[in-house]
Order: sequence, then C-alpha cells, then structure tokens
Amino acid sequence: MKLLRLSKNCQLFSERFPSNSLRNASHGISLNVLDGVLYSGSNLANRIKLNVLQEVTEIKKSDENFVPKFVAIAVGQNPASRIYLERKKEAADACGLVSKVIHLRENISETYIVNLIQEMNKDASVHGIIVQLPLPAHLNEIHVCNTVHPSKDVDGFTQTNLGKLMQVFRI
Repeated sequence: MKLLRLSKNCQLFSERFPSNSLRNASHGISLNVLDGVLYSGSNLANRIKLNVLQEVTEIKKSDENFVPKFVAIAVGQNPASRIYLERKKEAADACGLVSKVIHLRENISETYIVNLIQEMNKDASVHGIIVQLPLPAHLNEIHVCNTVHPSKDVDGFTQTNLGKLMQVFRI
C-alpha cells in the first residue's frame, strides 16, 4: 500500500490494493496492508486551490493592498521544467496569486543564484520562492535550496522544512 501524506493536515490517504497482503515473490517478503481509500489527486488539487483562493480573498478583505506572490527560479532549458512551471503558473492564477519565473542560463554561477535568493528572502513583496529542480550538475542543489528562507520555501525542500515534516510523520 502506498501512502500519500499531506503535511498541513497530517491526513493519510492511500491507494487500495486488491488484497490485504502483498508478497514480493523475488525476495519472499510479505507485507500486511490495511484497507485504504482511493483518493483522486485532481479532486484534491482542486479543493486545495479553492481553499487557497478563499484564504487569499479573506486576507484581501482586511488588507486590500495584499498581493500574494511567488517567484520560481529556473536554470537552463529543461523542457520538463518549463511545462511544470507553466502548470504552477496556472495553479497560481486560479488561486489569485501573482507568479514570476526567472529564467537563468545553464552556466550561471552558484554565487549569483544564492545572492538572488537572498535578495528575494528580504523582499517583503515575495511570499514564496521555488527553486526548480533539477539544477545543472555544477550547482549544489542542497546549498541552493537551503538558501531559501524556510518561511518562503514553497516546495518544502529546505532542511528545516523537511525536518519538520519528518517530525510530524514518525513511523
């Protein structure tokens, strides 16, 4: 049974398998599986987008100047990353968020990206930052991702946010 875990609500959803026991024939391993629930990812995504839109609308009622914004940093010309970022922009638009993508050349220096992220960390108009992975091989993904302030870490890739997630989901 595979479990999809949602960090905010700490809810567990799972996919139902035909039986309550799985056996890996090649390794002779048996697993007992609890009954699960089949959950539609697209329905969940639509509910989340609706909830975010409602939250943004409520905040704007008390602060009409509030403009939630996230910035994505993409390095190089990865076609899959471009498609992924287009989908993120569509989701942001549906939620009432402003999104901006900064496209950087493949051979950009790590120092440049780190400085750019540090500036966005200080920018009060930026509420979220995404570092689009994968990064080119000459860049240290761990260092670059951990430059994002945890409060602006949209993907949850900083060591701080991953650690918090692991504390919630103790096995």
